[in-house]
Amino acid sequence: MDIQKAKYICHEMLTDGRGYILYDENENIYTKEETSLIVFYVDIDKLNIKHTKEFISIAMEQDINHIILVYKNITSSAKKLLMDLHNLTTEFFSISELQFNITQHEYVPKHEKLSDEDAQQFINKYGTQLPIIYSSDPVSKYYHFKNNDIIKIYRKDNEISFRICHS
Repeated sequence: MDIQKAKYICHEMLTDGRGYILYDENENIYTKEETSLIVFYVDIDKLNIKHTKEFISIAMEQDINHIILVYKNITSSAKKLLMDLHNLTTEFFSISELQFNITQHEYVPKHEKLSDEDAQQFINKYGTQLPIIYSSDPVSKYYHFKNNDIIKIYRKDNEISFRICHS
């Protein structure tokens, strides 16, 4: 798998898909409003706890509480360590997941998260009995949809549908 391609798609995901701005190209730090995130591209055979602790340390030193790890392979203990940190948002992408932009595929309709205000109005009007889109879905991962987000989907036939995100 091509790590350069993964870097390009990740950059596209963060800037076009999520609205982040590349703040520091050398450190792979992105900013949006009052938040920052850092991307670590791991080009070793297997990401382990030792490397993971280094990444956590780098993020903490720079006062960044959101990490994206792009890796070839990861040990289950390293992944668990990152997932158990409550003060750190972590996202995981294998290099193979970032070889193409899923949102550019002809069969993937446009997905858009409703604002908190619009989502609350929607819930007040229709309730939360909606079809589910899982947070592990490739499109959900791309946009970083979170639990209970209401997603508006624009179908090709001008039909609009809604989903609720679940973990």
